[in-house]
Amino acid sequence: MTGSFTASFTFSEPVTGFDLADIVVTNGAASGLSGSGAVYTCLITPQTVGAVVIDVAEGAAWDSAGNASLAASTSVDTVSQTLTVSLVLSSTIAGPGDVAGTATLSNPGSDPLPFTALADVDWMTLRQTREPLPPLAPWI
Repeated sequence: MTGSFTASFTFSEPVTGFDLADIVVTNGAASGLSGSGAVYTCLITPQTVGAVVIDVAEGAAWDSAGNASLAASTSVDTVSQTLTVSLVLSSTIAGPGDVAGTATLSNPGSDPLPFTALADVDWMTLRQTREPLPPLAPWI
């Protein structure tokens, strides 16, 4: 999954007392809780690439008989969006040997990211120094 996403919280019957403070997110943040009765939603915004864990503690809400809700937890893996680096050749370049380019990519997440470099011209050579991209380290 990439970017922010909506999380749904569905109880087996209508409840009261469920609020944003009852949602604990590891590697992210919850915002904008809405809903009522048995169904609630909120926006989850990941902090970095990797596992985002969403926890709701026991007793976060109560049914009409005063019974406390059970604890619940789930994990979602987030990934970075696809990055495209382009080199545009124009008529001011005398020949392919005169073209040089460097791209530096970094991984802000906690998990290694796979990386693939492709060229669609036969005269270009790509040099990849490391794969996958390690966490919190640049790649040149």
